[in-house]
Amino acid sequence: MDLVKLGRMEYDVILGMSWLSTHHAHVDCHQKRVTFIMEGIPEFTFEGVRDEMKIQIISAIKATKLLI
Repeated sequence: MDLVKLGRMEYDVILGMSWLSTHHAHVDCHQKRVTFIMEGIPEFTFEGVRDEMKIQIISAIKATKLLI
């Protein structure tokens, strides 16, 4: 995966669909959970923090400008 620093944002990391599918990720957006089920290693899950605060949304255009 290629890591790109986006400045001071609320994201720890942004993973693309191709990376997630290659690593057999099951994404449950409602539960804020990503589960990996890969051969040879035990299943493991990452869970997001459930804040009651409003979530900041970044548009694709804004993200593109930050990368340039």
